[in-house]
Amino acid sequence: MKKEKYRDTYRILAKGILQSNNTRETGLNNNDLIIGPSGSGKTTGYVIPNILQANESMIIADTKGNLADTFTPYLKNKGYKVKVLDFKNTLNSCGFNPLDNIRYNSATGRYSEQDILKLAACIAPDMNEKEPFWDQQGRSLLVVLIAYVLEKMSPKERNLVSVLRMFSEWTKESAGKMFARLEHSDPDSFALARYKMIKRNSDAEKMSAGIEAFTEEALDIFAFDGTKRMVTNPDKVDIKAIGRKKTAVFLNISDTDRSMDKLVNVFYTQALQMLCDEAENHPGCRLPVPVRFIMDDFATNTKVPDFDNIISVIRSRQISVSLVVQSITQLDGLYGSDRARTIVNNCDTCLYLGGQDIKTAEMMSVKADVPVKAILDMSTKEAYLFVRGESARKVKKYTPADHPEYVNVMEALGGDEMPEPAEEPEEELTLGFCI
Repeated sequence: MKKEKYRDTYRILAKGILQSNNTRETGLNNNDLIIGPSGSGKTTGYVIPNILQANESMIIADTKGNLADTFTPYLKNKGYKVKVLDFKNTLNSCGFNPLDNIRYNSATGRYSEQDILKLAACIAPDMNEKEPFWDQQGRSLLVVLIAYVLEKMSPKERNLVSVLRMFSEWTKESAGKMFARLEHSDPDSFALARYKMIKRNSDAEKMSAGIEAFTEEALDIFAFDGTKRMVTNPDKVDIKAIGRKKTAVFLNISDTDRSMDKLVNVFYTQALQMLCDEAENHPGCRLPVPVRFIMDDFATNTKVPDFDNIISVIRSRQISVSLVVQSITQLDGLYGSDRARTIVNNCDTCLYLGGQDIKTAEMMSVKADVPVKAILDMSTKEAYLFVRGESARKVKKYTPADHPEYVNVMEALGGDEMPEPAEEPEEELTLGFCI
């Protein structure tokens, strides 16, 4: 068998510092953790420079809403296919139908029960940790609806709009008749099995009302005209193709309106799963084109189920993540301290841009072996860089104007003036590790 050749590419961590993406040479994963409050340079010092690198497929959370407009001409000129999933203005978005991404086993003629359960968990997560019964039963009803739409409706109708329509027409009497017919025609149906499970727990009128209220709240965003258009738009994101051909998918996500977060979580969850599956179809179980998730605002309601497990297995598939957060405290609050620690420990590179969060500063002081006060008093132009296997380094933050390709972006935008050059003389880029 011909030995596969891996081309060396690099990502930018700080001014004058590059890091190789060749995991076989470095022995490191390519997961980066970028920590800093608003205005600390997470976007300008890390996200934008690594978009300019343009050496892998990218799925980019665009919380400012201007990255797609700025970089689409540049990326297309570099041979990228560019898609925009607009969760702010869904009427302008390309298509994304989560039911398309439920795996189908042609040998058994069945859809993946695991995928259906995972989709339902994203759309209807537990909201009440102390009394999760209503959440769990409401999610079970959602599983029934999704499974039925997949099993019994035409391909054109297999979307979440149909799931909402089924729920709107749901009554005990109509459901009883529908599943009685299903038991006769398809007794092994997954939808039927799950229906029988919730029926045993929802005979009481009050209980049924509680379950249906939770399900209604979970599905409310699919009543919006824009969301309906997104899930039925034929111009869709081909997730598996992202690992075969250079692609940039911009996720336009609001940092103030969190109503669409559950659909963003669905996209992240399905994209990670499908790209891992796609890698298995290629030599060495590695994607032909590496894929990086640049997950800005990661710890603000972006709760991907089992992410602490997923991040530990993606390295071998040529998949990596850049997690952009404001503080460790924020990450703990969303995932819990144990899961958050696993996520942090699976990022072999950490770029700390400063901030006033004491818990984060204490953690950085231990890693850098300096007093907490030194971390809190760090200049806004400086950062700390931590790479597994190396000593901590205080570095200078990168700026987009430092990148040699930045001028091409400005020309593509028709800009007449270039930004002022950095005050410091240009430094030679060095590798963040030694081979």
